[in-house]
Amino acid sequence: MTKSLQFALLLLLACPLKAQVVTFDGQVRHRSEFDDRGLTDTGEAYLFHLLRTRLGVTAQPSEHVSAYVQIQDSRMFGSEDPSQAQGTLDASADQLDFHQAYLGLEMPGVDGLSARVGRQVLAYGNQRLIGEVGWSNVGRTFDGAVLKLHRHGVTADLFAAQLVAPSQMPGSQNLFGFYTMLDINDDHTVDIYGFLDNNTDTLTGGPDAGDDRLMRFTPGLRAHGSADAFDYEVEAIYQTGQIATGDDSPRSSISAYALSADAGYKAGAARFAAGYALLSGDSSPSDAETNTFIPLFPTGHAYYGFLDYFPLLSGSNGVQDARLTVASAIGRSLRVQLDGHHFAAATSTAGISRSFGQELDLVLTFNGSAMRGRALDGFQLSAGASVFLPGSRLESVLGTDPTWWVFLMSSVSF
Repeated sequence: MTKSLQFALLLLLACPLKAQVVTFDGQVRHRSEFDDRGLTDTGEAYLFHLLRTRLGVTAQPSEHVSAYVQIQDSRMFGSEDPSQAQGTLDASADQLDFHQAYLGLEMPGVDGLSARVGRQVLAYGNQRLIGEVGWSNVGRTFDGAVLKLHRHGVTADLFAAQLVAPSQMPGSQNLFGFYTMLDINDDHTVDIYGFLDNNTDTLTGGPDAGDDRLMRFTPGLRAHGSADAFDYEVEAIYQTGQIATGDDSPRSSISAYALSADAGYKAGAARFAAGYALLSGDSSPSDAETNTFIPLFPTGHAYYGFLDYFPLLSGSNGVQDARLTVASAIGRSLRVQLDGHHFAAATSTAGISRSFGQELDLVLTFNGSAMRGRALDGFQLSAGASVFLPGSRLESVLGTDPTWWVFLMSSVSF
């Protein structure tokens, strides 16, 4: 552990001495995975164990001022330095860091207006574009500032974040955006948003020398809600701007889009749903226009299958995902969900099938907090299995045999 982090931990423990209100939260989460997805160099299945530990403290020294610090340790079993008694005496804690550290301010006299500055989670809408990636053993946070307004049925965020500082590269990488949710009534909401990400590293040669490497704008519109036993969500996203692939490459214009639609019906303890998502691809990658949709910083695990093949393996072809879901509660504390996906390329290639393949994901979740008497309050256990049947478009990458993946995850949250 570095001296700077040791000092920060001492400050964290000292917070209760100054603040009027102090609360703590935390989580210890373990996950075992048996991975036969075929993405490793050896192509062999392997078993590994992940541990994530989080400890957070909120301090509120006054009515309108607060601060939040969250420390996280993320590691894989057996990843310590083997020269330190085969890892058993390694105390370097390379994976210990501040996951979040921000100050908050509620504007006196302006109802519903607040600001946050520092390292923080940003998660908007269904998280198809910007999400916290809670499944990850690390999770995603941003270094930046958020101005939030919440009043009269309107929630609006305006934010700016720095992704890569100039000290790490010649230019910088930044993300700016707004996200607005408008409550039409108690059951229906419309989201309007736009995100701008840019890379200010200037091109050193070619026809666009001196210009930024990337300037991309992603506006979107999302409508979601429910009516009796039915629920729905539709979303349309567009991308425009300019991008260069090399230091002296000419910039190409960006024209890409994403569409999604989901509908569900609840019958007793069960829910049945169907959905479709399309991320555009580029049928002519060598021309002066880029048509492949880039989903920015998504929580994709929840949407494009638990095997996390897509959109990674679709490349510039884009991807279509047709999904069916059946989920049901079993008693008070158990829930089972089965997802079926059919993946296909968004662009066509003469003589080649569009089919990427089919995936089945089965997950069983036990929530101890839902038990009668709350005897296992804070404890959650989930297990799942996924299988993928490669289509002809991916046989050269994954082979013809089914691939699969299994996990068992437990956590205690407080």
